[in-house]
Amino acid sequence: YIGGSVNYNAVALEYGVMEDAGLYAGSAAVDNAMTTFWMIACVALPRLLAPFWPTGTRSSGSATGSGPVQDDGEVTRIFDLAMVIGLGIACLGASEVLARLVDDATGINIPSVLLLSTLALLLAQVPYVQRLRGARLLGLLAVYLFLAVIGSLCDLQALLRMGELAPVLGVFVA
Repeated sequence: YIGGSVNYNAVALEYGVMEDAGLYAGSAAVDNAMTTFWMIACVALPRLLAPFWPTGTRSSGSATGSGPVQDDGEVTRIFDLAMVIGLGIACLGASEVLARLVDDATGINIPSVLLLSTLALLLAQVPYVQRLRGARLLGLLAVYLFLAVIGSLCDLQALLRMGELAPVLGVFVA
């Protein structure tokens, strides 16, 4: 399930689904509902299957835990949170500047998100950055907010208005 709504919208544009507002809204509701179920599965299944996993131990929240499941109760300090957020903002700005510099110097348009990912991967190799606590905590918060937004986009009334077509679209998405 790669691309989610981006793939859905590309297909909807290609096949003219947007010309029928009811069909488009219902199809979007099916897509969002299936995305919600998929995200719930991605969050819940590792926790549910952890007792049956043959190797590894449960981690007590360390960022470099050896087990397949980590505790959500990460303990952090305000300084670490400030550093993690500051590094994130600095990398975001640096990636934008680097993208412009590369484009101006070479004419090659590199998306800043690729540079941002590269900076993040490079920083992840720095021992000082590895010792900072809070990145996982902020990441979990962002994922939970993302799940809430996706869940709120599940327009069940649009699904009901589609009648027999809703389950058919559900099967295609599944």
